[in-house]
Amino acid sequence: MNNTESRSFSPAIGDANTATAPLVILVDGHSLAFRSYYAFATSRKGPLRTATGIPTSICFGFLNSLTQVIELHQPQYVAVAFDLGEPTFRHQADANYKAGREETPEDFIPDLENLQRLLAAMHIPIVTAAGYEADDVLGTLAKQLSAEGCQVKILSAIAIGEMAVLAK
Repeated sequence: MNNTESRSFSPAIGDANTATAPLVILVDGHSLAFRSYYAFATSRKGPLRTATGIPTSICFGFLNSLTQVIELHQPQYVAVAFDLGEPTFRHQADANYKAGREETPEDFIPDLENLQRLLAAMHIPIVTAAGYEADDVLGTLAKQLSAEGCQVKILSAIAIGEMAVLAK
């Protein structure tokens, strides 16, 4: 797995109990980005944009949700996993995997790229892995961090459109 920020976000702490173990929030970046995009794209006024037309629905919705979760849970560490937008091991196993999905909206990509730049500027690590989706990366990270003694919670937009913070 690659971490676009080359800093560690998980100290090796051994067998800490949950009262003293650091809390790590792992975010399913694409899941929350799509939720944020469509929350505004389907509104009466349409997607959010700056006065010069730059799309901001993802940045606004994602960072608003992330800020609320950070304020509520007070984690010591946060990291965001994203898909790389390339075929994964699931595509190799099943040629029809995600075959029926609609094309990504044209203004989604620049908004997502702006979000990733904002996260980097905020020193929030972005984690990706070639051949894997964000949820696969999150599962691996959660397992590794738990083994190191961290409490892990995952922030994701689940299928019914609700946001959830899931305990490990």
